[in-house]
Amino acid sequence: MKKPIPWGRGLATVLAVVAFCIAIVFAHQWWQTRRQCADAEATILAVLPDAFGTSGTVEAVFAPKYAFTCKEMLVVEHDLPDDRSPDGVMATVKGLDALLEIVAQSGKVALARELKDCVFSPCWAKSGAGSVLPAVFFSPVAAGEYRLRLTVKEPALPLVGVPHRIVFRYKLCGIEHLATVALGGIALVSALVCLALTTGVVLVTRTKRGQASTEPEAAR
Repeated sequence: MKKPIPWGRGLATVLAVVAFCIAIVFAHQWWQTRRQCADAEATILAVLPDAFGTSGTVEAVFAPKYAFTCKEMLVVEHDLPDDRSPDGVMATVKGLDALLEIVAQSGKVALARELKDCVFSPCWAKSGAGSVLPAVFFSPVAAGEYRLRLTVKEPALPLVGVPHRIVFRYKLCGIEHLATVALGGIALVSALVCLALTTGVVLVTRTKRGQASTEPEAAR
């Protein structure tokens, strides 16, 4: 007849299983969140070529699939001389007077933003070697299908006749990556707890078995 497992080792075994399950769940969440952050950073939501160089209205499909980012942004990509000062960045879009609208399929305007040179901020471009481009940041809209409408009343004078493109992207502020680090930390700690408990149970079990095997020999 087998001896019952001592309650101490039984409890440690249960806790090890629980810690293992927690580690698996949070490791999956970490991997999924990390993948979503990387995908969001690489995603281009829409592109409007040469839109700030002439008056008129242009439209494009706008279909964000993430809503966890802090901001969304439009970046003016151009080949003009790089001026990293805020005044230099705004000079790239000097004279611009435009209206940006994101319209839902129902016809409701989800976002409307006036675009003038004073609302642009410097944005470090990852694609360029330390280049700084003008950008406008705005609150993200819910995931779904939209129409992006840009109405330019007055074009940006430096961009008239100059090739450029308006690129819409997600803007991650760091909180998203902090969540990834937290999930990974919980998964790692849970895995270490599981390993420590499992190691302790195995060592105690081997010690008890060794003691049990030596007792009959000592009694002879």
